[in-house]
Amino acid sequence: MYGGSARDVANCIAATSDSGFVVVWHTYSSGTVDADVYILRIDSNGDTLWTRTYGGLFHDTGESGVQTPDGGGRA
Repeated sequence: MYGGSARDVANCIAATSDSGFVVVWHTYSSGTVDADVYILRIDSNGDTLWTRTYGGLFHDTGESGVQTPDGGGRA
C-alpha cells in the first residue's frame, strides 16, 4: 500500500528504464495543513525504493513525473 491515512491522489505514473516507476501525487497524509507533493519511486515488483515529500504552507500538487539522468525521478 502506498500513501497514508488521509486523502492521497495520484496524478501521474511514469515508467523508468529499469522497468520500475515514478509515481507523483498530492497528499494530505504528510502532516501539513494543506496538500504536499509526494513522489514515490518503486521497482518492477512494486517495492518502494525511495519517497520524497515537498511543499509549504499552501496547497502543493505535482502533475507529472520523469526519470532523471541519474536514475532518480522528479515532478
